[in-house]
Amino acid sequence: MKRALLLLALLAGPAQAQVIGGGGPLAIGGGGGASIAAGSYWFYEAYPNVSLTGTQSEAVMFDVAMPANVLGPVGMLRITTQWTMTNNANAKTPRVRWGLTANSVVGNSIAAISGVASVSVQQMQSITRNTNATGSQTTFNVGSANLYGTSTFAISAETVDTTQATHLTVTGLLAVSTDTLTLTGITVEALHP
Repeated sequence: MKRALLLLALLAGPAQAQVIGGGGPLAIGGGGGASIAAGSYWFYEAYPNVSLTGTQSEAVMFDVAMPANVLGPVGMLRITTQWTMTNNANAKTPRVRWGLTANSVVGNSIAAISGVASVSVQQMQSITRNTNATGSQTTFNVGSANLYGTSTFAISAETVDTTQATHLTVTGLLAVSTDTLTLTGITVEALHP
């Protein structure tokens, strides 16, 4: 029955926020309420197709509201974004910031690839983990297109209070204002074991 409800919900239209309970009832839509119980998997998926052009300042392109307690003390957050951009030698920086404020360009940067150039498309993925505390996280700094490779970057530390509702704010930055950077898709997955 749960699988049939999930399948119907997914086929009914574009996905928003969905919670799949670990053995509990299935909750679909609206982010599952104000808080997420242990044993849950929460996800959000959108295809905003929003473009940035005409500026050389970091600008907000999209915001995802996440409910309180979405991770728990040892939870994991995985963010995947898909981008298209002007294919030239000018640098573009797609980024995801995480904090308590919506549409903010000052939150913790948990996914960014600086200086993307000479490509038409880019997919970026980031994994952030709570470190046995709901206010302490680590993130493997992407820095390149290959999340699963090695890096000279250090693992970054964040201090986002995941017992509170938080926001993932997707931003973009262009070196040349006549270029275009477009967020074509975003998937956010949170595991609260």
